[in-house]
Amino acid sequence: MAGRKVLPINLLPVEKEVLEKIIESKSSNEKVLQRAGVILTAGKGYGNTEISKIFDISSTQVGIWRNRWIEEIAPLLKLAEKQGVEEKLEIVTKGLSDKPGRGRNKITDATQENEILILAQKVRERWGGELRRGEKQEIARTAINMGIVREISPRSIGRLLEKQKTAAR
Repeated sequence: MAGRKVLPINLLPVEKEVLEKIIESKSSNEKVLQRAGVILTAGKGYGNTEISKIFDISSTQVGIWRNRWIEEIAPLLKLAEKQGVEEKLEIVTKGLSDKPGRGRNKITDATQENEILILAQKVRERWGGELRRGEKQEIARTAINMGIVREISPRSIGRLLEKQKTAAR
């Protein structure tokens, strides 16, 4: 059974050159490197499912980057055709980067985070050692019951504790 029809990517030599420079670059972000590889592979005629297996990402993600290339990045490169490789490199790198504002907005402020960290320290002293999921659930429940926050998940507690541990290094 054939999959959905995907839009082909026909890379111009300069586009291939820019994508290859990104992949060769040591300074590029890992996601940008992967996405450049996805576009290069799509330019060779591979389908989304094949590419998803090669890069160990979902075919939906491959489709998102294929569409972003076709709808946003390639048209910008066309407008910049008289510019040098460095300018084109900047356009492609920016286009393959995450857009700002992704993810959920923070639900805690610095004061609330400090109160939760104090609470976590008390629980850590009582239980000793690293906190497990059960203790993180207890911290989340207690923070809500004490009115520190309206809502917070044990996973958010874990991220907050990890952030504190990283900052302490």
